[in-house]
Amino acid sequence: MSCTRMNGEGCVAQIVTKLRALPGHRFWPDDMSLVGSGDIDAAKILTPAQITDTYLLALAKAHTSTASCRRRP
Repeated sequence: MSCTRMNGEGCVAQIVTKLRALPGHRFWPDDMSLVGSGDIDAAKILTPAQITDTYLLALAKAHTSTASCRRRP
């Protein structure tokens, strides 16, 4: 069944499965906290969206990845 004919959850699951199969995919466990992190200045987080963005950046740093910053040839 194509993604357009599936319900939202089924479609998302299908997309995530394809993304996980891509070369270079690496799972990052949710294993760090913004609270008490020496790298984060909580006073500069002003909106809920900034919480998410800051957490994802901190997670990438914790896993020492620059993959999201690399350009593909």
